[in-house]
Amino acid sequence: FFSGSFCQPGCCWAGLCATLWDPRTSASPASDPGPQPNGCGARAQAGRRGPHIRSDCFVEVVLTSGGGLEVTVSSSPEHTKMSKEEIQEVTSEVLHDYAITSARVHLEYFNALPFALLARVETAVRRLGGTYDRPHVSGATVTNLQVLSSAANLLSSENAHTKGVERLRRTFLFVPGNEPRKMLNAAGARPDAIVLDLEDSVQAADKDAARILVRHALSAVDFRGAEKIVRINDAYWAFQDLDEIIGFGVQTVMIPKCEAPEYVRAIGGKIIHLKANRKIKAPICLIPTIESP
Repeated sequence: FFSGSFCQPGCCWAGLCATLWDPRTSASPASDPGPQPNGCGARAQAGRRGPHIRSDCFVEVVLTSGGGLEVTVSSSPEHTKMSKEEIQEVTSEVLHDYAITSARVHLEYFNALPFALLARVETAVRRLGGTYDRPHVSGATVTNLQVLSSAANLLSSENAHTKGVERLRRTFLFVPGNEPRKMLNAAGARPDAIVLDLEDSVQAADKDAARILVRHALSAVDFRGAEKIVRINDAYWAFQDLDEIIGFGVQTVMIPKCEAPEYVRAIGGKIIHLKANRKIKAPICLIPTIESP
């Protein structure tokens, strides 16, 4: 499966599958071009803010040349799901995970639960570039959050993957991949499957933020037994999505705009490769979708 090219003669994707991902390497050539360190004064933002924002936050990180970490939090009195001390501690943990020891961080808090806070801070840090190693699993942070906040009780064994292709899939509820509030509300509808969407519902500028948020949601949100599906992007973004989500509880990958079987094989090959590297034994199903006439 991993030998040679995925493309067959005459494939409309000829050369593209090999360009997107060479299975003989551990990384996808189409992934981010690698760390670009930023120095003192570099800043990055992530998240959302405004009068109608709920279950989210907005964060700005500015690198400094010294003085340690300074984390300030602004919030309204009704936003009490996490205390300022908890927010500051979680934010500092993420920065330490990425070896940032000196920075100013300002966070506007709109009742975000820990998974959303973690995702927004991590997004801002990664937008800074640098040589930070992304934690492979959010488990270290999530474990600490179980002590820090009762909101971490959203973790649930109901999300364990117990079925594969034989699952009932009568109802699919699509949820935008960059909106934590809708993720939290999705389980209330009791669908057979919840589809965290990284494709059409996410603007290009927010693709990175959405895939990080989805990764944390897969690990932390109780979807009450619904199948956890992620609709990835098409073409080269697809492989960046897979790098982010495989191994964090995704049960099925929905592949959009499938025009050739070779493309599905390339996606499947990438998933097999990531599962082997990350020692993931649970099955991951594929749902290819054809959208052309």
